[in-house]
Formats: sequence, structure tokens, C-alpha cells
Amino acid sequence: MTRIILHQVDSKLQAAEARTEARVAHIETMVQANIQALNEFKKDTNEFKKLIHAEVQGLRKDMSNLKFQAVLFSLAMVATIILGVAAFNSAIVSNVIGSFEKGLVSADRVRTEVSAQTRNLAEEIAKLSDTINRLHLRDQHQTEPQEKRR
Repeated sequence: MTRIILHQVDSKLQAAEARTEARVAHIETMVQANIQALNEFKKDTNEFKKLIHAEVQGLRKDMSNLKFQAVLFSLAMVATIILGVAAFNSAIVSNVIGSFEKGLVSADRVRTEVSAQTRNLAEEIAKLSDTINRLHLRDQHQTEPQEKRR
């Protein structure tokens, strides 16, 4: 009986060994599949990383262009403001000069008119003065003979 038991134990051990080896083989296949999946994941991750790096570089370039455009836009705005203020100032100065020149022309006209009126008044005064003097002399001549008559 010992032989039979030994033989059964041997066959059970061999069966257990075969099952263990099958399990180990299955585990090895799973590990290999996991390793292969990890390698593919790593490859995909590296490709994704490269894509992200390329996108980041593109964004940096775009941001650099955006900064340049912002600075350029700011300079253009400052230049526009300066030119606008200069144009406004020029318009004001032109208007002031025009008004001043009109004032000078008006002053010359007024001066000429006042001079003409003054001359006319002086002539009128001279005529009136002559007339008054003549009348005064005539009155004196008329009053003298009457005084002599008396």
C-alpha cells in the first residue's frame, strides 16, 4: 500500500506541479502582455509629449509675436496721439494767427476810418470856426457904426 500511496502522492504532486507551471506560464504571459502594453503606452506617451512640446513651442512663438504686436500697437497709438495733438495744436495756432491777422486788418480799417473822420471833423471845425469868426467880425462891424451914430 505504501507503493500505491507513494504513486498517488507522486501523481498528485506532478499534477500540482503541472497546474503550478501552467499558472506560472499564464502569469508570465500576463506579465509579457503588461510589459508590451507598458511599452506601447510609453511610446504613445513619448509621442504625446512631443506633440505637446511642439504645441508649446508654437504657443511661445505666437506669444512672442503677440508681444511684438502689442508693443508695435502701443507705439502706433502713441504716435497717433502725438500726431493728433500736434494737428490740434496746429489748427489752434492757425486759428489764433488768422484771428490776430483779422484783428490787425480790422484795426487798420478802424484807424483809417477814425483818421478820415478826424480829418473831416477837423475840416468841419475849421469851417465852423471860420464861420463863427466871420459872424463875429460882421457883428462887430455892424455894432461899431451904431455906436458911432450915437
